[in-house]
Amino acid sequence: MMNAQWARLETTENRRLGRGAWYRVAQLTTADALLAVNRQSVAVPRTSLKIVGGRPRSWTVVPRPNDAKSLPVLWGDRYAVCPGCRNRARLKGIPDRLQCPRCHRTYRVGWDEWFTAPPGVVGPIGGTGAPDRGALRGSLTFSSREAAMNATLSPDSFRRAALLVGVAGGYFLAGQLGLRLAALNPSATAVWPAAGIALAALLIWGRSLWPAILVGGFLVHWATTRSVAGALAMGAGDTVEALLGAYLVQRFARGRRAIERPRDIFTLAVLAGAVSTVVSASASALVTALEGLAPWSAVGSIWMTRWLGDAVGDVVVAPALLLWARRPRVRWRLAEALEVAALLASTVLVGVAVFAGASPWGEGHYPLEFLCLPPLLWAAFRFTPREAATIVVVLSAVAIAGTLAGFGPFARPAYGESLLLLQAFTGVTAVMTLVLATAVASHKEAEDRLRHLAVSDPLTGLANYRELTEALETEIRRSSRTDRPFGLVLADLDGLKTINDRYGHLVGSLALRRVAETLLASCRGIDTAARFGGDEFALVLPETGDGAAWRVARRVAERVARDGEEPRISVSIGVAVHPRDGASLDDLLNAADRSLYAAKAQRREATRKPAARPRP
Repeated sequence: MMNAQWARLETTENRRLGRGAWYRVAQLTTADALLAVNRQSVAVPRTSLKIVGGRPRSWTVVPRPNDAKSLPVLWGDRYAVCPGCRNRARLKGIPDRLQCPRCHRTYRVGWDEWFTAPPGVVGPIGGTGAPDRGALRGSLTFSSREAAMNATLSPDSFRRAALLVGVAGGYFLAGQLGLRLAALNPSATAVWPAAGIALAALLIWGRSLWPAILVGGFLVHWATTRSVAGALAMGAGDTVEALLGAYLVQRFARGRRAIERPRDIFTLAVLAGAVSTVVSASASALVTALEGLAPWSAVGSIWMTRWLGDAVGDVVVAPALLLWARRPRVRWRLAEALEVAALLASTVLVGVAVFAGASPWGEGHYPLEFLCLPPLLWAAFRFTPREAATIVVVLSAVAIAGTLAGFGPFARPAYGESLLLLQAFTGVTAVMTLVLATAVASHKEAEDRLRHLAVSDPLTGLANYRELTEALETEIRRSSRTDRPFGLVLADLDGLKTINDRYGHLVGSLALRRVAETLLASCRGIDTAARFGGDEFALVLPETGDGAAWRVARRVAERVARDGEEPRISVSIGVAVHPRDGASLDDLLNAADRSLYAAKAQRREATRKPAARPRP
């Protein structure tokens, strides 16, 4: 069952919404969302909002607007917005948690969930995403000496330094591995996983990590050329390539979320894999020729080799790193873990058979690369894009090892030609596998949404009448078989028409959602909370007698009456128990309905009864 939804503006448009503030969603349409803003209904395009299920539990970090006049100057370049009361608060240093001075509640500070990225900083969530805390230090200046000192001495400074060293070291090691496979020229290789590492690092942690790419690129090229100027030029080319690729992916493919939609994967492959890699390939080819490391006649071959190596690194390595960074935890059940193990073993066996000559056909170099399709399709249809991207990386590693040994369908007398053919095959296969896996995942998500909509109420998120009748029929059969009773509680929101007339239908819809939230908070995991229709709700309580059902009903009524929100609301309740009050579904609903209206009549009678006059 879906909890109440909340939305936050993700753009700088003026739509009568506070920057970084969360508002309850009253209704969702295909194009717009109706938000409850100061007891008024405000329609906002869904494309301008970030919508989440359940009340947010983290402060939103908001960059200081250029036209801000009411914010104190000492607050510096950013402030935080409370997720509970929408109060703005000052940020001192880089705190992990912060207590609201108005509502006195403590929440986590969402450094990874900015309202919008400040100028010059590209965050991990698309063009308007949030920068990481490392990028924050590279782009923001504190307005006080105390804040600067806190930022310098905080543990995050050491974590950022460790991140820079780790990225530079990873880039250096991946570059050294690629250059060991160089054939045409020691500075040009068709295997360059460092490009994928650089692109993923800038997309995940922000473009302020470019110094790590520059240092790693300089070191790896200096170890080969022993020329400071040449290594610096090649390292600068690698850095500009990574920055350009990250910018293009952020601008046109939703940044680190580029692996969520097939069209974004194609965009990443074209812009990062084909366009941005021209920079590094050109720099490497020109520096190699200018330094006298290769004749000018070989510049074209060096350029093509380096460009293909960088492009394949971007489409093979970067997606896998992005997907694992987004979902680092492995939550497989035993059956899923066994299937993953079988998939991995099958991938390795197929890779060895096709590319390492361990097949009945021996060293005949038969075109058996089509045998790689079954494990790739298996991963795409049975698992998420994360597992599919991982299988692509594993198969690529096995294929490179076998081709270097002179086996497989792409083995040629010329060592460099073999790698070029293999990498072209790997790049195309990686893109198609990721597109297929993403399309399958999107189809499964659409099926889940449709299945949920078929059995749930769109306003409250509770079960609808169809799901309620199925739950009642199931409990009737179970109760008849086990001779154990179950309870049915009906709750009716009092005065909904009065609320609609006085405050508007938006507030009335919010009142219905308040009752739904109370029902969800008052029931067990085996219970079924549903919207019976209009302003009536139902709660099915398996293996619950009359006394326990009335206790649950009174608890719901008490929690609704004191939920602390305006306007105040109340509910009338009725209870029926199977089989005492009815053996069939209709009899049980009628009995609960009679009990409900008896409670309503009793409340009206108590309200109309005049108070006794005191004796003179």
